[in-house]
Amino acid sequence: ELVFGTDIAKASKSRNTTLVIETTMEYDIFSPIQGNRKVANSHRDKLIESMQKLGQIDPIVVNENYEVVDGNHRLSACRELGIAVMYIISKGATLEHVKMMNTLNKGWKFENYLHMYRQDAYPDSKSHYDKVSDFRQKYDLSDNITLLLLSGGLKDAKAHSFFALRQQFNDGKFQVTSLEKAEKTATKLEEVIRINKEVKQQHYAVAVLKLSTLPKFSWEIFKEKMEKYSHRLPHCSKVEDFCKYIINRFVCRCSV
Repeated sequence: ELVFGTDIAKASKSRNTTLVIETTMEYDIFSPIQGNRKVANSHRDKLIESMQKLGQIDPIVVNENYEVVDGNHRLSACRELGIAVMYIISKGATLEHVKMMNTLNKGWKFENYLHMYRQDAYPDSKSHYDKVSDFRQKYDLSDNITLLLLSGGLKDAKAHSFFALRQQFNDGKFQVTSLEKAEKTATKLEEVIRINKEVKQQHYAVAVLKLSTLPKFSWEIFKEKMEKYSHRLPHCSKVEDFCKYIINRFVCRCSV
């Protein structure tokens, strides 16, 4: 039985199914699905080196409109080498299939999900992810700290809570709760982080953000003390250790 244009994952599990593999030199008939991640030159170059020796081993997957669901890097490598590209058509494949297949193969990064959910195909997510994008360009903070600030979850912040935030972000469900407050806090946090760049940013930043929610915390006093005594700040492996040390040594107007 020949299957032309069915779900690849389902087809591959069927013992009575044979996928039709086509070949072509007409690279321009293919196009990326809007919202898919861009081709990374470094990854493509590695594929070119491999394909010069072995050829194209895995065909690319496209939908009925010849939009690439899986294999943008392989397609780019074939074009660069001037060889025929092998492809399989999977009817009805969407951007969701792209995310699923890329996550299983070469895992998506923060930028890939951000780019995806800023597309018009995700109207419920677009405005929030646009704000995340603008925030990242404005502030030099890690992606996890960015999500923490924009989610407004500072008081209960823990290192392991980032997993839930990233999962929410990857699923397109992340929401910006208070942009203005996040921007004010980010400005103050950046000033403090710049004082001692050797400190591991994430644990230190989370500790400072947790302490900033205390009633008597003063950003001005904390910054002043860090400018004088930052060389005494240890390299802690836990947020809680940073919190204890900062309270005991630096923050005279904080009370737990």
